[in-house]
Amino acid sequence: MAEARANLIAKWSEFTGSKAGLRQTEQFGDFDHLDSPVLTYLDRLVSALRMTVSNQITSEEAWTLTRLEKCSKTPVR
Repeated sequence: MAEARANLIAKWSEFTGSKAGLRQTEQFGDFDHLDSPVLTYLDRLVSALRMTVSNQITSEEAWTLTRLEKCSKTPVR
């Protein structure tokens, strides 16, 4: 997450530093298609973040791991 944030900050200054700024678009006349590098970047970033979140453990698994960790640290009598 921290790396994604650092990349966003770096890219954002790159996007805002250009002449067109955030309004920069790329037109593909053959297909009547207009593309925004900013929106494309943000879409990919959000998709990547969603993928990382969806691979997290469930709350039940987190609870079980916490209990196992506590049990492993408890001294045996």
